[in-house]
Amino acid sequence: MDNDKAEEALETLEQTCSILWNAKTGTVPTEVLARLPLSLVSLDHQSVTSGLNVRYFIPWKEGDLRRYERNLAPVEGNERISCDENVLLNGCPIGYRLSRPWGSGGEWAETMCSRLLTEVDIAPRKGTQGDMLALKSVTGWRHHIGIPDEPPIPQPWYIQRESYQWGPYCYWTLRGNKHPHVKASMFHGVDGIDGMVLREEIMVIILVMISRLENKDFRKHAVVPVMLFSFMRNRRGRILFAHCLGNRLVIKMSPLCPFEVEGEGWNDSLALFTRYQAAGPSSTDTTKFPVGPDGTS
Repeated sequence: MDNDKAEEALETLEQTCSILWNAKTGTVPTEVLARLPLSLVSLDHQSVTSGLNVRYFIPWKEGDLRRYERNLAPVEGNERISCDENVLLNGCPIGYRLSRPWGSGGEWAETMCSRLLTEVDIAPRKGTQGDMLALKSVTGWRHHIGIPDEPPIPQPWYIQRESYQWGPYCYWTLRGNKHPHVKASMFHGVDGIDGMVLREEIMVIILVMISRLENKDFRKHAVVPVMLFSFMRNRRGRILFAHCLGNRLVIKMSPLCPFEVEGEGWNDSLALFTRYQAAGPSSTDTTKFPVGPDGTS
């Protein structure tokens, strides 16, 4: 690697990964957080809905999403959405496919990851060709079931399941793979707590960043912006925004949002997450570190 900034970022990420590797799964204890080269920032709801504190992505506005409202015609994509929502509301019916038994911990959150994927990658949208294409035809984001670059170290979600069921569900990169930006979704079999980061959220962010920086196509980039959609057992979800300053990893977290189907806040939460999944990369330079210690100018 011929980029000193990227080397510095890799050292920070590998150091953080090493500390967390043998830590317990779940909420990161205060004493472990104190050892991490990590700046953890809790965002309020207003700053998230406005997108003012998101440096490397430009989230869609509410009006952008209204231009491409869902086409509710009875087609295959909408049938899958109905199936996902029935599972989220009533539990797992016989014949519904999940990678873990219902009742094991992370099954609701895994289904919610599937529901977000159908919203952005499958649901037909008005304003597209024939009112039948998904948002991905407009945004250019393409999903992968594995880390989009070759992971240089083992993936802990395959070997560490001692506490509860958890793991990444999918990743998104932009069509053409010209930007280092990555989005991901993941599920947890524990309850989420506002302001308390989970070890597994940090691990997914770190491994995505390391894999991206090790890819020769991004050797000029020092920063890998990551957006993570994280769903928890207590029917809550949040968005995390992460980038590396070289000697410090910065993670900003949204408040927990309610995701109970047919419940208060469901439509608003799903719309907010959809606006961020549709977000394009900003013009912020990813070949050098931000100026401020918290990633702001």
